[in-house]
Amino acid sequence: MKNLHISIRSIALIILIGPSGLTLAHEQGGALQSSLYSTQSWLITCFDDGNGPGSDVYFDVKASTPGRKFGVKATLSKNGLEASTIDLKSGDKIRSPATKLSAGDGEYIMTLSKAKSKASQADTTLKGTMVYGFTYHCESASGAHTGTLINRR
Repeated sequence: MKNLHISIRSIALIILIGPSGLTLAHEQGGALQSSLYSTQSWLITCFDDGNGPGSDVYFDVKASTPGRKFGVKATLSKNGLEASTIDLKSGDKIRSPATKLSAGDGEYIMTLSKAKSKASQADTTLKGTMVYGFTYHCESASGAHTGTLINRR
């Protein structure tokens, strides 16, 4: 099983490196509070740092609190466009599928929320704190890593 974990990390690294060369990803963590519908928001800003203006933001999420019967959903939005990814199994070593939103340079809003592991799950099972982490980075249209800032909203 340890070899599988290494393989998944290796694949993630290859995806981040991609055809354009080394791409630097950023990590951010936080915690959703105990209330059923707790959310947390971050402002990600993409800008031209000499590698070109931002075109896409790539991201994934990791629900990290062991024993929870719910996961974490990460939703990135800008100018009416939206992309989401979900880690439904908290406490394991597997992150959500990576996804991207292509909305150009400027400010994106990342919202983290609790996610039911099954559609039939009762809302009350969302009670409890949840530690999470997410990876994100801005890229230019040519695939180069470009300026990326983050602030808590």
